[in-house]
Amino acid sequence: MLLDVTAALLTLDAPFLFAESIQNQFATLTYEIDIKQQLVNQLESMQSRLSSMQRQYEEKLRNMSDKIKAVEVERDKVLNNMCKLYFFNETVPIKIKVTMPRLIMPAANKTSEQESKVRAQYKKQIDDLKKEKAKLMVIFFFLFK
Repeated sequence: MLLDVTAALLTLDAPFLFAESIQNQFATLTYEIDIKQQLVNQLESMQSRLSSMQRQYEEKLRNMSDKIKAVEVERDKVLNNMCKLYFFNETVPIKIKVTMPRLIMPAANKTSEQESKVRAQYKKQIDDLKKEKAKLMVIFFFLFK
């Protein structure tokens, strides 16, 4: 008799248990979707940071190259003017061509070193962002499978 009463109570509670199970599953799915959305947002922000840094790097590299070209053009103009000025003496242009690079080289090396440092910093940041993106992609694909 006790078994019949228990069975009757379980059959009455079955719709409530089923509804509660569905609510638990829905809550779990909602939580997983929220996590995946956060990962997608992080991935998108990393992607935009990466592209922004790459644009900045390319722009600075272009600016440095333009500055180098401008210095080279100015140097050539100065050398030509000095050669024209001292045209009567053939050894002066040769001396200028020999001594001018020695005077200009420290500044050019300094600019080159700065450019190398900036390039190295940006490459490191880009590599770090790529690694972080790869980690997020692994997590993202793991969660969506």
